[in-house]
Amino acid sequence: MEEFLNNVFSKLGEAISSIGLKLIAAAVVLFVGLKICKLLMKLLLNGKAFQKLNPGVRTFLNSFLKIALNVILFLTVASILGVPMTNFVAILGSAGLAIGLSLQGSLANFAGGLMILIFKPFEVGDYIESSGISGTVRDISILYTTLITPDNLRIV
Repeated sequence: MEEFLNNVFSKLGEAISSIGLKLIAAAVVLFVGLKICKLLMKLLLNGKAFQKLNPGVRTFLNSFLKIALNVILFLTVASILGVPMTNFVAILGSAGLAIGLSLQGSLANFAGGLMILIFKPFEVGDYIESSGISGTVRDISILYTTLITPDNLRIV
């Protein structure tokens, strides 16, 4: 019986030390990863090419990259802790599909707004006509463009 208890305690000690090492490694990776993410974002925001982009595109890219870097860091830490990545990939895929289907219209507007901001077919102050509506462009954002018609109506 004593031999059995010694064996159980030795296995328990090995398991606790293994889990402790994983926790320490995960904490170190999380701390260093957050610092690296912050440094990368600062370098990006101060870059000359980034400063030349439209403010709407800059805001979108800043948010998107920050979220993407944090998701990658979270998945890395979870992997170090021994969580199977197939579960996360399945959950992210399912969530992406559900969100994509539920936001079809908004995503189409988002893609259109992003294309307008990047390719600049017109700018603020231009007089345009689209879908039978004409007016002067007052504001361009990622989700919508605001026009002021000749009779001073605001069209979004």
